Amino acid sequence: MSGTEQDSPDPLAGMATVAVWRRREQAYSVVVSPDDDELEPENGLHATDDRTLLGAERNGPTGDGSNGNGSNGNAENGNGSNGNGSNGNGPNGNAENGNAENGNAENGNAENGNAVHVNGLHTAVGGPSANGSPDGIHGGFAHSQQAGLSAMISLSNADPWGPASAEPATGGSSVITRPRPLIPPDQVQLQRALVAGGQGRWEQLEGWGRRLARVRWLPLTAVLVAQTALSLRLVWSNSAFTDEALYIWSGRLEWEHWLHGAPVPNFPSYFSGAPVVYPPLGAMAAALGGLYAARILSLFFMLFATVLLHGVTRRIYGRRPANFAAAIFAGLGATQFLGAFATYDAMALMLLGLATWLSVCAAQSRLAAQLPLIFGAASALALADAAKYAAALFDPVVVVVAGLVAWQYKGRKHGVITVLALLWLLGLLLFLGVRIGGDSYWRGINTSTLTRAHGGSSSLGIVADSFGWVFIAVILGLIGCAVAAVRQNGLAAKLCALALAGAIALAPANQARIHVFTSLFKHVGFGAWFAASVAGYALASLADAVPAVKKHKALTVSACAAATGILVGALLAQTHFASWPNTTTLVSRMRTILPDHRGNILSADNGNVIEYYLEDEIAGSTFYGTRFFHYQDPNTGNSLTNLAAYTDAIRHRYFSVIILSFSDTRTTDEAIERDIRTYGGYTQVARLPYRVSGTSSAFRIWVREGSG
Repeated sequence: MSGTEQDSPDPLAGMATVAVWRRREQAYSVVVSPDDDELEPENGLHATDDRTLLGAERNGPTGDGSNGNGSNGNAENGNGSNGNGSNGNGPNGNAENGNAENGNAENGNAENGNAVHVNGLHTAVGGPSANGSPDGIHGGFAHSQQAGLSAMISLSNADPWGPASAEPATGGSSVITRPRPLIPPDQVQLQRALVAGGQGRWEQLEGWGRRLARVRWLPLTAVLVAQTALSLRLVWSNSAFTDEALYIWSGRLEWEHWLHGAPVPNFPSYFSGAPVVYPPLGAMAAALGGLYAARILSLFFMLFATVLLHGVTRRIYGRRPANFAAAIFAGLGATQFLGAFATYDAMALMLLGLATWLSVCAAQSRLAAQLPLIFGAASALALADAAKYAAALFDPVVVVVAGLVAWQYKGRKHGVITVLALLWLLGLLLFLGVRIGGDSYWRGINTSTLTRAHGGSSSLGIVADSFGWVFIAVILGLIGCAVAAVRQNGLAAKLCALALAGAIALAPANQARIHVFTSLFKHVGFGAWFAASVAGYALASLADAVPAVKKHKALTVSACAAATGILVGALLAQTHFASWPNTTTLVSRMRTILPDHRGNILSADNGNVIEYYLEDEIAGSTFYGTRFFHYQDPNTGNSLTNLAAYTDAIRHRYFSVIILSFSDTRTTDEAIERDIRTYGGYTQVARLPYRVSGTSSAFRIWVREGSG
């Protein structure tokens, strides 16, 4: 190094600083008329004319401008004598953004090793300018001013990342640059460190994400955790629904009958599911932790149903569609609702899923394992039908899917054999079940399911409400069928997608046929379990339909679609779980009334709730509802039903306590209230307000006067 370079107190300018200077020079250029002979100084520095400022683009004594040729060599961003270089390399020395002969210089120019250090840049003193204008800044300037202007001019034209910019026009205008303060090198290094640190952290996060993405069980676990949280928020949000109370109470009686031989009512004659399948399990859970434990049992059933859906979809379409299918199903309002509802619905749906999974496994297994798996699938299907008779509506879907998957993997003949084997085993098991159950079970199946009374609900309204509850599964299911028709090989695979997606229409179509709205919200969840498989396939196919560079964005869009379904489902589940009145106050009030008024109790839709909560207080009492009532007149012996029966019973003061809610059976409740006012003999002892779905009403309690 030269002595001047060693003595310089200023740090060298880095590449980032040079680039910043160049951008600032271009941004703050001022165009001045060429006619001005004398230019006013700016920022304390004298301006120069065209020859001075454009000297960097003209010919030097031994070279040809910036990015040009010298007489004996080439240079980029400068000229040299007897040397050539890119960004300044000479035969006997090196220079960055400059040229040197027999000497070294960095960010500057030197000839014969003579350079000064100005603002972190080296420039020749008393020699040719690095920009080819040795005379442009000579006259009238001190050495320090000449060096400073040379450094700034060199800096404004240097481009450390590539060739210099295009040459300016040599017309009649001058460009004057305003000097800007240099960024301190320590701040430049700090900025570089911050950028490098941010990039390092981002790369680290990306690495973690890639490692997590390779954990196969992680997406399903996240879905199950979310499903658990969504259902648990409902478990403690309301008191027992009348069906929940009925099944848990009947389960208690079944246990007493099995253990102690206690008599039980004829539940099979009117239950819509076998009273010996789910009710004992629900009663056992309630014995351990009350109503909330029974509801959590349903949550376990629904979580298992989600796992089975994932397994079925993974075997048919792959792992990614299975993850999306699980997310779609877990987010449905019916799924969240059934996961917090202590009835046989969750158990029946889980058994349907188990039957489907076993049948798909059988279709893809070796011959030795097929028969046990098919028998297990038929057994699970029969048990699902016994737990909830309406589950039989989806038996054809399970059988058809099993046959189509077997056809797809092992041929049409094997598919036909699978269907016939499943049907034969299922029919045999159901026949044995009905024969063992007897007439009372057949009567219950017939009245509650096969020949269910028609209602007065609009068929169009039933279909519209059903679509609103599961619209995401319907839309994506249709898209999945279209994708399968294009991408899946073989007729069996296309028909399988159609069968799975079409299952979602079975429950709305059946209930629209009989104009019954009751339980529709639960039943659409059964069909949605099957349709979610094809819906997940549709979301996963979006990533394959776009270029590879947009794959992650497509997956993000698919995840957002699933998340939207979860939010809508959460709102629907909350609304339906609050659709019956909270009976906590009613139960507390009845606890004080029943000990003194035992006997026949008329309770509108809440008798089962009172029987469940007040098991000890109701000893010696019989509960009647407001949906159906049969009464025989004690004087005439005439048999009466419904409104006529209520009127005659009140006239004879048959009930010791009357509880009306004025909600689902409002017309009947109002008629009974008129009969009470007409015939008397009862005193109203309580009016307990409540609010359901934006509607205000009240429980009203009457007790019989005297000993009656």
